[in-house]
Amino acid sequence: MSLSTSNVETGGGYVPKNIQPGNVKAKLYSIELDQPDWLKKKDGYHLMLNLETEKPSDDFVGFNIVWDDPNSGTFEGQTGRVKANKWGFSDFKNKTVDINRDLEIMKFIKHLCEAFDCMDWWAQVDNKFDTIEDFVKAFNDDAPFKDVYIN
Repeated sequence: MSLSTSNVETGGGYVPKNIQPGNVKAKLYSIELDQPDWLKKKDGYHLMLNLETEKPSDDFVGFNIVWDDPNSGTFEGQTGRVKANKWGFSDFKNKTVDINRDLEIMKFIKHLCEAFDCMDWWAQVDNKFDTIEDFVKAFNDDAPFKDVYIN
């Protein structure tokens, strides 16, 4: 049996619960360090941004905040996980380049702080953490980005 494209319809008022490709106005609700097997070998991470858009319509109902708990409430807008970059962050060195995983992740988070206008948080955490894992956890726990939408 083959797949038929003749009866696949889009549109019709349906608004998907997940963020669609393109430019969106969204807020960050958390970031995560993700380590797939191929990055474990390099002790690298993907930095995942968990985003939520503004509510697309009055009757829109988003995903559950806690996936398998309908009592947790629902997100107001569409949600999605976006990688900070295609290849992930890991240490790398050759004759001309010396890349430090943690420094590159911190650069990305600094860009987030600039975009979310939370550079005061950035200044307050100087020399507070020994590991990138602790740094990312503090960024999530303190949530200086909370309820700020950016394009």
